Amino acid sequence: MSGRTKGASVAAGLVRDVRRFDRHEVDLVGGGRVAVAVAVAVAIGLGAGNRGAAASLGAGALLVGITTVVGGPRPSVRLLGTVAVAMGVSTFVGSASGSVGWAHTVLVGVWCLAGGLLMALGSPTSSVGTQAIAAMIVFGRFPEAVGGAAELAGYVVAGGGLAVAVIGVARGPLSRGDQRRATAAAVGELAALLRPRPGGRSGLAAAGALDEASAALDRVEAGGAEDLEALRSVVEVGRRSRLELLVLDGLEQRLARAGAAPGLREAVARATSGLADAMEAVAGSLGMRSGPDEVAAELLDSRLDEAARRIAEVPGPAAGGVLEASLVGHLASLAGQVRSMADQAVRACEPGRRSRRAFLVVGDLRRRGRLRPAVEAVAAQVHWSSPYARHAVRLTLVVTAAEVLAHRTGLQHGYWVALTASVVLRPDFAVTLSRGVARMVGTCLGVGIAGVFAVAVRPSDVAMVVSAGVWCALACATFTASYVAFSGFLTALVVVLVDLVTPDTLALAGDRLVDTLIGGALALAAYGLWPSWTRGDAWRSLAELAAAQRAYLAGVLSTISGVAAHDEVALGARSAAARRRRATAETTVARSLAEPAARRIDAAASGRVLDALRRVSLATHALRAERAAGRPAAPVPELRPLGDGLVAALDGLAGVLGRHGELAETAVRGRLDRPAPALLAGSASIPPLRQQHSSLVEALRDRGDVRLLLAETDELVDAVDTAAHVLGLGRGGSPGQA
Repeated sequence: MSGRTKGASVAAGLVRDVRRFDRHEVDLVGGGRVAVAVAVAVAIGLGAGNRGAAASLGAGALLVGITTVVGGPRPSVRLLGTVAVAMGVSTFVGSASGSVGWAHTVLVGVWCLAGGLLMALGSPTSSVGTQAIAAMIVFGRFPEAVGGAAELAGYVVAGGGLAVAVIGVARGPLSRGDQRRATAAAVGELAALLRPRPGGRSGLAAAGALDEASAALDRVEAGGAEDLEALRSVVEVGRRSRLELLVLDGLEQRLARAGAAPGLREAVARATSGLADAMEAVAGSLGMRSGPDEVAAELLDSRLDEAARRIAEVPGPAAGGVLEASLVGHLASLAGQVRSMADQAVRACEPGRRSRRAFLVVGDLRRRGRLRPAVEAVAAQVHWSSPYARHAVRLTLVVTAAEVLAHRTGLQHGYWVALTASVVLRPDFAVTLSRGVARMVGTCLGVGIAGVFAVAVRPSDVAMVVSAGVWCALACATFTASYVAFSGFLTALVVVLVDLVTPDTLALAGDRLVDTLIGGALALAAYGLWPSWTRGDAWRSLAELAAAQRAYLAGVLSTISGVAAHDEVALGARSAAARRRRATAETTVARSLAEPAARRIDAAASGRVLDALRRVSLATHALRAERAAGRPAAPVPELRPLGDGLVAALDGLAGVLGRHGELAETAVRGRLDRPAPALLAGSASIPPLRQQHSSLVEALRDRGDVRLLLAETDELVDAVDTAAHVLGLGRGGSPGQA
């Protein structure tokens, strides 16, 4: 691909992102909640005759409110309160240090370093750092003595607290309806897994929905209420069903590759479609406000019966049809699980099942064991190869440079330069580029909106309150729909808030435009001069996925071979760890593929490695499900040599993938996607897995209960050998012979 073509591809993607407006993502209700908080905050300040207080109260309410619309899981009241407190502390420190330029700049750098590392926690938790940086920058340009800084901080915290109260009351606590809807969404994702999808099915969305449903249930204590226990049962059965679904998917794909009879495949498709219909009926029953009515109950029963009928129509396996027999068995197991979910769904919605005492437990992070993992997640990023550490350093340098520029040049409202740079800069190229351009385009539109408003509307207190509410509602409603629209309406809102303190709408709008363009250009230039390409991170994420799959497979194989007792809890934890690594790998690879062609990961190689590791995961799930069902009946010590070989092979693949990442980082021009085999020779030894599997087949030829074990280990060998071949490795460390 020529340089001109690559540039055109990036430009086309950028234009597409900037023009994007997804009307389905517009959240008028969420935007309205934040708008009420901001409008009330401004009205309180103006009613007290203090325009500065009105601006500070409105700013506090706005920054807390934005936290609720940035995407990700619904932020808890505790998190919103933490954002308000963090902004208060930042306001005090920023204002108190604002009169000493060098000290304030150093403190801004410290805030940026910490906030950049907090990005590792994802949305909405990272908003604590983002909003704290914003408060530090903005109120640093309003220097006060200690008393005045404390007063400003008090207004910001009060505005944030008002937003927490308004938003909390408006959306209400997690109610039984919320919990049922979360559980229904999880069951709906499970149903979607049964529908045909090009390229196979991914269980990540279903796993995430089950986690969200579990979290919603954990945040309510109700003294053992039966409806809650029933919902928890649905979630737990759903987790087992997800594994069954993934095993079924793997079996269907293998039968298709083996050329299974069309009649069998069509019967299986009808059966899975019937199970999907039944699951959707379960989800529909849970999603009804007062539980299933008579019509819904009849629909649920009829779909369960229809699913059972279709499963009965699946042809029985021919002699020696191991995969077919396993598939029929898993279909029957899944049907039982769906019926169990249906029974629990009805039980959860029955009158009288709810406890009289049910209350929201926001919970203490330490008591619930969530603080330590968060601290560990941030601490784990404190190394130079971490994209979040590099982002934190880049953010610190750029924002402090913007602060110095604003002070030295005397720009009117120059803090907007640093603020824009802090908002635009993100750990990855694609988001930084699209957000930077969208911010600048949106600001241009916002300046026009503010100018029209200044000319058409007489700037009275009532007009200020109404306009603040309207612009806030539109900005927050469109955050995920279009960053350009969000930036435009936010610009109009910011002009209104600052106009409360320094009235001159048109001049403020012009200053906002100039400062935003400078800040956005500074952020983009900084990323261009010191880019942080994620190709190395993508390879390393694949290495971590391979290592996690190795641990999961080792645990399952050790129970089958008799080395360890079957511990479903421990295996579930390893499976969950592998799933998280897979989600991270898919996200990181996708992020790398959005970068310029010369800098991105090899799409074909990474895709084939992901596919091979997914096959390893599916086969491991199948072996685990069989072992949980007591099959094989007795330990299989003969499995140990092949098991050790598979574990060693995955360990070697993880090492090679990690070395790919290291070489991608150190390549002079960053063009080394697939290192030459000579560079990796001897770095890993892939055992002769096919020979070991043949020996296992020979050793177990007299056992009739291990046919599925042999079929699944054959799939494991093929998947691992495929990954080795993609990476240019062979058996015994000889490159290119796999």
